[in-house]
Amino acid sequence: MGLIGVENLCWEGLPVDICHVVCLDLLHGLHKYISDHPKTWIENSIGKDSLDARFIAQPYRKGQRTFHQGISKISQWSGRENRDLQRHLGVIIAGAYEKGKESVNPRIVKATRALLDFSYKAQFPAHSDVTLGSMIQDLKTYYSTSKVFLDNGAHCNIKGVLIPHFHIPKHHNLRHFAQDIRDHGTMDNGSSEITESLHIPTCKVTYQSTNKKAHTIQILDQLQRVDS
Repeated sequence: MGLIGVENLCWEGLPVDICHVVCLDLLHGLHKYISDHPKTWIENSIGKDSLDARFIAQPYRKGQRTFHQGISKISQWSGRENRDLQRHLGVIIAGAYEKGKESVNPRIVKATRALLDFSYKAQFPAHSDVTLGSMIQDLKTYYSTSKVFLDNGAHCNIKGVLIPHFHIPKHHNLRHFAQDIRDHGTMDNGSSEITESLHIPTCKVTYQSTNKKAHTIQILDQLQRVDS
């Protein structure tokens, strides 16, 4: 079955399909997919410096984050930053110049737009057969047009070697979103972003109060005092 190091499946013998039990995750399955893969392909298509310059040029809007230093220096993407990225991504590539060309390939624009449409519809607080059908159509458009990143050589590894396929689990899992919504309800029911947001007050903020040496014990002591 292509499994490595697994002899006895924990769900073996149960009268259920495990694919209908495990919920897909908006944070890792969608938001991080966009920032890890399509964002990188777009960056490879139009250039890192050009992409940064276009993000920097975006006007400030109250209530929304603008990347006034670009995005290339961001190493850790939070869920909020991923959502802010998606708010700008469609506008960023419109009218951009692809490497060695006068304008970006229209298929890149179409693929990005279809993916963003799919992303926002997947986050709807309520669904119907109409919205799910629209999601599926957006995904079909994205899958068919995303091959442009193979044609222009943007789908490559860190060494610049072309990867001639889309055998990426998160890329594949997008096609299961509609069925997951039918099985378990809207996607916000199973998002890990709520629990992961606790990393900020319990780890990141508390760490700043330590002397940065043997910080684990200091963090635990401080959290214990606050709770007490």
